[in-house]
Amino acid sequence: MRETIDVHKVFAGYFTGVEALAYAVSKTLEEGSICLDLKSFLQSVETNDESWQQNPFKEEAKPVDEMIADDQFVTDSAETLKPFVIQNGKVYLHRYFTYETQIIEHIQRLGKNFHIITGGPGTGKTYGVASKLVELFIGNHDLNVAMAAPTGKAATRMEESIRKFTGDPKNNLTTEIKEKLNALKAKTIHRLLGYIRNSVFFRHNENKPLPYDVVLIDEASMIDGAMMAKLLSAINAETTFYLIGDKDQL
Repeated sequence: MRETIDVHKVFAGYFTGVEALAYAVSKTLEEGSICLDLKSFLQSVETNDESWQQNPFKEEAKPVDEMIADDQFVTDSAETLKPFVIQNGKVYLHRYFTYETQIIEHIQRLGKNFHIITGGPGTGKTYGVASKLVELFIGNHDLNVAMAAPTGKAATRMEESIRKFTGDPKNNLTTEIKEKLNALKAKTIHRLLGYIRNSVFFRHNENKPLPYDVVLIDEASMIDGAMMAKLLSAINAETTFYLIGDKDQL
């Protein structure tokens, strides 16, 4: 019978002295978080709770204050290149700290052009998006619009929702506006950015931004930190950008 490999244990084994902390950070990433909450980690150690009991390095772990003060692998400086960064009570792998920093910087750069459309299922997010597109097209018939989502299935649903809106006679749309909406095609984010085979980079980036007036991204809660940073880097400062997603996930 093939033995199951604990990849978090293998990863943490490279960081002598802070293995327990490294293991907890790796597990947190697997669970979908971009960083480990330091206060929660401290409490898990103090109370010997289930998450600490499952940590394979708990028996030989140094005291937590020594782990977080480790000079070889841990830093509290954004400028110092070490594997783990502690900032604002959170523990990050350095590259994920970089992604989060980039996301914040890009949101600030976009300023009033950055928008979020959110709400629970069935609360009218699609109607709001389509209504906004109608408003934008009325203001500029030559508007260049891109729609995308993390997966092909989500992109298809996005298109179908727009078609349903345009087909509803209650919305009282002109033929020209209907044609504009129906001509829109949703892509995956990878296709939007220009996937480069066998590469983590894309054709569109901060040096070659996307050539659109408006970019709408659905199912935003499915986007991980790395992809979000790369997506935002490819958005021109003059582009109007919308993130769409459920309120309890976004």
